[in-house]
Amino acid sequence: MSEQAPAGWSAGERARRQRERADRLADSAARWEKGAEGEAATAAVLAQLPPDQWTVFHDLRWPGRKFANVDHIVVGPPGVFVIDSKNWSGSIRVDGDVLRVNGRARDRDVAAAAEAAIAVSQLAPTVTPQQVLPVLCFVRDDDMLAGWARDVMICSTSNLLTMLRTRPAALSDEERQSIGLELDGSMRSMAEPASYAATRLPPRGGRAAGRPASTTRRRRSRKKQAPVGQLVVAALALTFAFVPAVREPATEWLVSRFVTGTATTGESETAPRAGECPTNAPVKGFTNARGKQVYLAPGARRYAAVDADRCFVDAAAATKAGFVAVRGG
Repeated sequence: MSEQAPAGWSAGERARRQRERADRLADSAARWEKGAEGEAATAAVLAQLPPDQWTVFHDLRWPGRKFANVDHIVVGPPGVFVIDSKNWSGSIRVDGDVLRVNGRARDRDVAAAAEAAIAVSQLAPTVTPQQVLPVLCFVRDDDMLAGWARDVMICSTSNLLTMLRTRPAALSDEERQSIGLELDGSMRSMAEPASYAATRLPPRGGRAAGRPASTTRRRRSRKKQAPVGQLVVAALALTFAFVPAVREPATEWLVSRFVTGTATTGESETAPRAGECPTNAPVKGFTNARGKQVYLAPGARRYAAVDADRCFVDAAAATKAGFVAVRGG
């Protein structure tokens, strides 16, 4: 005779599987709750920005993606900041240009922040890609957590306002208002939560009760359109693969910024990062104690001690912008 399963074995096995599934759902819910708390903490910090100079958006759908979201978008004098809140525990630091959490590199999270900034830059024709900065903000009281992982700003909720406010001004009042209106018009519908009745599948043989025919037609037409992100990636892939000789300046910047980690835009100047200039624009321009605009080139005696307001590709570009060389370095 073959061995028989003990009494209640099948019911017990089903109970075990359901408990394991319940544990996984509880862990997932706890992670989502922790993320929501982190976004709320970052939003509370951003609420301290003066509304007459800064415009803040929260919890917007990621353009071109169905389920992903952008935590915060901030428009202010220094530009547009696309902020991803991270409520993580453990040791977090920036080693060179690499973000490390408990010693492990988190390049994927850095790349995701950069991709979100690219997607947002497509929505506001007034803004240039150089004026859209990705930010990873960690919810913790740590003023020392500050730096850059490639071109992604790394900060904490305790120094977020300082890092935003101390960036050099890049937008006029008119430009800020225009960008704010463009983003509001592009992303308002993404931010509106859809009701269950509007998102559930229609019953067989007809459309969902209470839904007008025009909404159904609109829904079908949208399915035929490729997401914005896929179109951008496809266009860039074709450009890089088949016509490298006709890359536009914005495309060249996109490649250099998020692939090589530099910002070779072909322009004569660029904005500094935390007072330092990139290798492709090493000349530091700043205002001295007398209120005069001056510059220092690499190798000058005081070069390392000076925080730059503007960065130039060479001394000629600095002179053209109205800066004069510091005597004696």
